[in-house]
Amino acid sequence: MASWSEFADARPDLAEVGLRLLPPCGIAYLGSVRSDGGPRVHPVCPVLGGGRLFVGIGPESPKQWDLRRDPRCVLHAMPGQDDAEFVIRARATEVRRRDDRELFETACRAAGVNVEADGPVFELLIDRVDTTVWMNCGQPDTRPIRDRWVANRVAEQQLDGGIANAGQVVRVGPHVLRPSSPHSRSIHAFLRAVRQAGFDGAPSPIGIDGDGRERLVFIDGEVPLPPYPDWSQSDTALASIAMLLRGLHDAARGFDPRGLTWNDTLADPAGGTLVCHNDVELSNVVFRDGIAVALLDFEFAAPGRPVYDLAQLARLCVPIDDDFDQARLGWRPADRPARLRLVADAYGLDRDGRAELLTAMNDATERVEAAVRRRVDDRDPNYLAMVRRTGGMEKYDRRRRWWTDHHEQFAAALR
Repeated sequence: MASWSEFADARPDLAEVGLRLLPPCGIAYLGSVRSDGGPRVHPVCPVLGGGRLFVGIGPESPKQWDLRRDPRCVLHAMPGQDDAEFVIRARATEVRRRDDRELFETACRAAGVNVEADGPVFELLIDRVDTTVWMNCGQPDTRPIRDRWVANRVAEQQLDGGIANAGQVVRVGPHVLRPSSPHSRSIHAFLRAVRQAGFDGAPSPIGIDGDGRERLVFIDGEVPLPPYPDWSQSDTALASIAMLLRGLHDAARGFDPRGLTWNDTLADPAGGTLVCHNDVELSNVVFRDGIAVALLDFEFAAPGRPVYDLAQLARLCVPIDDDFDQARLGWRPADRPARLRLVADAYGLDRDGRAELLTAMNDATERVEAAVRRRVDDRDPNYLAMVRRTGGMEKYDRRRRWWTDHHEQFAAALR
């Protein structure tokens, strides 16, 4: 899939046909898929802004539910001079971010299109464009000239980071492609649910491509990698991560995970009903201006207790580790108990929650060690490389000793 600008760069001749047949304030027809699998066709007023193609939907229109359930759609321009045709096959992704909405509204005002304040907006990401122009129209030798452009010709840019999928996550224009898993459809359902609940700090899933890779909307910003830069280790950054996780948990409360499958590798051993991220480390967080704005890589998402998810965050971002292994990842010296208290404060833990957090820290530490040992025993090459790179399995022994030696200091900081 590609944005309008990527299509226009690749085939300016076809884009010129589109601009001629999709003029400002022009009408086109949008075909969506109803819940029974049949087609639904409605007139829309497509808008181009910032190199992107948008459609606004009326707040009561059934098209919005079609596109949320199944993003496949077709946009057919009104026939032009000599019956020229321009058809886009696309996938619709709902606009949630405020700056994207403002981009759409600015483009509408420039085009003289009315904006419905409470109406949803979708960006159309292009799969295919078909054009037909007629030569010698009206003459005996009239003939159609058809042309087609297919997306997915955009170069793939590898994204760094990760362990299980290291080297296999790429950016393609406005999207990220990564290996899917048996749980991808469950994760996508969860991501759509929290976004619909108002949480925009998670990727918007597009679907699963024919090659088996899952496709999500790329989130712009900075993602710190080891050795972690100083700005990512600030108390401000840490507090913003805890607040972002609280936002995810609040949005997840209305989602029912029953009947879906989940990865239990890092899941809360005590179980639970709220879907948690379970792997919030710095390289799974997008920052802008030093503030966490989105969480990435929900591969280990599974139902559990929110406090366990917070314990995993604290384990990775305070961090809970001995001085030797902290330095290996570029962590500078800091008051770790004070940073754990900051996590609890920013998240909004009450007194009982703080006591539970200490116990959950033990669960989180044991869970991740057991998971890594299983992967190493299975000779997983990515985990073997990670263990060699980070000091061997002995680091887990060092971590347990360090946590035991400093446990009372952390307990005092949370009182």
